[in-house]
Formats: sequence, C-alpha cells, structure tokens
Amino acid sequence: MVFGFGKKKDDAPGPAQMSPEAVAMLNQLAQATPEGMAQAPSMAQPAGTAPTMPGTAGMTQFPTVATATNSVESTGADLPAKEQRKLAREEKKAVAVAKREEKEIARRRKRNAKARFSRASYLREADGNASSSVALAGFFLAITIIIPLVVNALFLLPATRSNQEIIEEVRSLKSIVDQAQPILQAAIARKKEREDALQTKLAGFVADEEATVALRKLVSDLEARGAALKASAAGTVVNTDVGLPGLAGKSLTMEMRVDFLDYLLVRNRFVRSQPRVNVSEETIVAAPGDPIVDVKLVLVVPARS
Repeated sequence: MVFGFGKKKDDAPGPAQMSPEAVAMLNQLAQATPEGMAQAPSMAQPAGTAPTMPGTAGMTQFPTVATATNSVESTGADLPAKEQRKLAREEKKAVAVAKREEKEIARRRKRNAKARFSRASYLREADGNASSSVALAGFFLAITIIIPLVVNALFLLPATRSNQEIIEEVRSLKSIVDQAQPILQAAIARKKEREDALQTKLAGFVADEEATVALRKLVSDLEARGAALKASAAGTVVNTDVGLPGLAGKSLTMEMRVDFLDYLLVRNRFVRSQPRVNVSEETIVAAPGDPIVDVKLVLVVPARS
C-alpha cells in the first residue's frame, strides 16, 4: 500500500493500511521459518518511519497481505503438518484482521466524507431554527392576546353589562320610591285620619244587642196597639250586610193590619229613638172611611258588630 506525500485526493483513495497487530503477527510467522530459507521482508521498523522499497523514490510502502502470504507459503512447504496447520490458522487470522482493518478505515472515510462542513447547510439550519423560534414566540404571543379578548367578549363583558343594567334598575326604583315617599306618607296620614273618623262615626251607632232589643220592642208595641201580623215569620230580626267594616245591619220585615193612628204613633216614637234607622220599604193600603189599614214595613238598623 503506497501513500504520497502530497494532498490526499477524495476521488482516488489509497489502499488500506494494516494495523500494528496484523504486522506483528506476520513478523512472527516469518521469524518462525528455519534458517537458510527464504523469509518475508522484516516488519520491524523504527518508530515514526515506514518501510521503503527500492525503485520507489519519495514513496512509503507497507507490506500487504498478499506479500506476507507468499512468503509464508514459500517457507511453509518444508514444515511438518502440525506446524503447517498452525501456520495456516495464523495466516487466516492475519487475513481476517487485515480485512476488518480495511473495512474500519473505509467506514471512517465514509463517515468523515458525510460529516463535512457545509456553509449552505449551516445557514439553512440556522435560518430554520430562527424561523421556528420566531413562529413559536408569535404563536404564544397571539394566544396570550387572543384568549383574554375571547374571555372578555364571551363572558366578562356580558356579565358586566347585565350587572350594570340591574344596578341602573335598582337605582331608578330607589329614585321612584324616594320621590313617592312624601306622597306615601301623606296617604298614610290621610288613611289614619279616615280610620279615626270612621271610629268616631262608629261610636255613634248602637250596639248589636241594643238594635235587636229596640226592633223587638217595636213589634211588641204594635201588637199591644192591636196590630195583627199576617205572616208567621213577621217580626223576626235578621242580620244584613251594610257594606261597611265594623257594622252589621239588623233588618225587620212586617206585614200587618193595624189602626193607622196607633201605627203612626208607635212608628214615629221608634224613629226618634233610633236616628240611624233606615226605612227600606213602607207601604200603607187604606180603604175609604176605614181607620184600619194594611201596612208592609221593612226597617234596617245599623249596629256595631
């Protein structure tokens, strides 16, 4: 394998170089041959130098696997069978080691060729990383701005607007109440005055029991004057509604045949004793020249219930 001292060309790679272990193994095989027989060139070289061959000026040459194999075959012809087998095994090991070394060197050369620095690739990768960073930063910035806007537009602003409307309604109602407060106070005062006046007026009415007793006394006085009641239910006192709170009407209905002067005397005396009495119906039917008349009388006396 020959190497030049000039710059290495990538398009024409040189042959693979053997490792020190393979070179040492070949040296041992060559030294194991008998004296006086042909031997392979010596593999031992000073450190930092390479073996040279005549006729190759300015070039460095290493022993190849083929050279070592030819030397071993020429010297192994006179060895015993056991030594020949051992020598063959050693030869196979040396060849396998040399092949592994060549494959490793080729793999390294291929990896180094792929790992060359490219300015265009570097700039393209740098620009891509910068663009990705800018895009990611822009995405997070947009999310940071858009999400609060969406939340405000969909939830916070409607809720705030609704709360403001409720507050405005409460304020308007409160203002109306404040404006109506004097009116309400005046109405309450007038209501109290009316209640007091009503109680004063109610005090002028007779009690329930008194009104009932007065109506029954009227019936008894008419009967004492010779009045004849026509109906069996005549002279019965019943309760009626007068439409006023705290008052109850005591009603009396009578149909009778009586002397007109006696009837007039008893009726006028009862009306003077009961100034609140209400004569709902009074019908007098008289025949010419007859003092006895037919009378229908309906009286209502309001009383405190």
